[in-house]
Amino acid sequence: MRNPDRAGGGGLIRDHDGAWLKGFARGLGFTNSALAELWALRDGSLLKEIPSKRVIHAFREANQCADALAKLGAQFLSSFVTFCNPPSVVKDILTFDKANLCCNRLVNS
Repeated sequence: MRNPDRAGGGGLIRDHDGAWLKGFARGLGFTNSALAELWALRDGSLLKEIPSKRVIHAFREANQCADALAKLGAQFLSSFVTFCNPPSVVKDILTFDKANLCCNRLVNS
């Protein structure tokens, strides 16, 4: 496990067509990746407040919006920020997603 570094979390909610509904970013301070993942699980438990949802796993390359929001969160001093509109760091990624373009994931064998 690496030494602690500045960490953040982030995520977004999209509608059935993949359009932005709401997003969030969270500063986690200096911590390691394992604790950052535990924060993500905690934030994920907020899903119980949303009726009729579907949760799917996506690798970072397929979920670049959430990855960008997590990196943005690492810059925040406040603990939790919500976005009604997409912040500038995800606008190009949303356009990329809407065009149904793909991104390869390279894996060492």
